[in-house]
Amino acid sequence: MQKGLKIPRSLSLFLVLTIISDVIDIFSLINNVVTIPDVSTIAKAIQESFKNLINIAGNLGSGLLRLIFVLAVSLMISIEPKQYKENVLLLIPKNYRNKFRNILEKCNIALANWTFSMVISSLSVGLLSLIVLSILDVKYVVSNALIAMVLNIIPNIGPVISGIFPISIALLDNFWKPLAVLGAYVIIQNIESYIIMPSIMKKKANLLPGLTLISQFGFTFIFGPLGLILSLPLAVVIQVLIKESFKDI
Repeated sequence: MQKGLKIPRSLSLFLVLTIISDVIDIFSLINNVVTIPDVSTIAKAIQESFKNLINIAGNLGSGLLRLIFVLAVSLMISIEPKQYKENVLLLIPKNYRNKFRNILEKCNIALANWTFSMVISSLSVGLLSLIVLSILDVKYVVSNALIAMVLNIIPNIGPVISGIFPISIALLDNFWKPLAVLGAYVIIQNIESYIIMPSIMKKKANLLPGLTLISQFGFTFIFGPLGLILSLPLAVVIQVLIKESFKDI
């Protein structure tokens, strides 16, 4: 039986020192390429993250409070609309009171027509989404259709957000299905914009495109997401006010 070769102690020590030196060089190279943060930097990053989370929570909370406030005021006004209207008319001089009462009546009719058209439009979008997603065999069909129906109220951004959910779910199946869902949602929105809405409105509360765009940007800039949601009904009221105010001039 042959004995194993013995490595001299000096050579072993040399090899160990060489390996340690190489490891130190590797760590130095990594440290030069990738800066490893120290404890204070990590603590500061964690503190900033907590601040951002608190700010996000605060913004969501304030937005929710605004929405609750608007809904509560709208509910109270809808219970006794005539009483609130007469109290507002008391602020108007007697010479202009009848004219202002007529303007309020027309604003009420325009808002009623817009609300009716939006309800029908949203129901149509939800139904079309339900049919398309069922044909494409996308999971959670009813939930996605309800999301599309509700978010259709938010102009421009709502339909885009509603398409994210079914497309994300379709990605779990195969490659072609999300493309089919995207194409279907684009077609649905075009049908809603160019066929359903015009046929429902029939010039009853037909909004001017320029006024619609200005109101969306303006009210979103002033009131945030809530302003975007309320931009179209406010644009309806503004359009009626402009028409009736300069009608006799």
